[in-house]
Amino acid sequence: MQTTCPHVVNRWLSTEKVISWFKIHLPQLLAQIESKQPASVPPRLWWVAFLSMHHFTIRAAVTFHSIQGLTTLVLQQRNALDNLIASFIDDVGVIGPLTVELIANIDPSTHVINGRYAVALSSVREFLVGLASWADTLLNKADESDQNDLQHDIALIYVTAYDRIHEIFAY
Repeated sequence: MQTTCPHVVNRWLSTEKVISWFKIHLPQLLAQIESKQPASVPPRLWWVAFLSMHHFTIRAAVTFHSIQGLTTLVLQQRNALDNLIASFIDDVGVIGPLTVELIANIDPSTHVINGRYAVALSSVREFLVGLASWADTLLNKADESDQNDLQHDIALIYVTAYDRIHEIFAY
């Protein structure tokens, strides 16, 4: 393919660079997989998960890059993290903070809960379909249990990140 995958020292920036490289070279990667037919090909839904992680890591990398430095004020860091968690609401509809009573009434078969926050699996499905036109096709071709597992995993990533970022600052 006449290219090498990038390496960066910072974990978030490295993850973002590697995933961006994959996305840029996706047609060549798929052609390479098709022509070589290796024994260890990722399942189709892996590409949808990859696309969602690309979206997630770009947002995280930009945020963490913006809060680094000796002159960044705590208020600026807090605002950047607030913007990051607001983007999670935009992406997958994270809801919360929820009371113990509200959490008890949420159906775990339709939502993923972490701490005092939840995400509806249907919102994750909408998010995944909105990332690329081919994501809906791949999701529809997958087994229902595989679709549910993927939606659950993506929801868990977002709701966990949301919950953990809220723990950084005392509100």
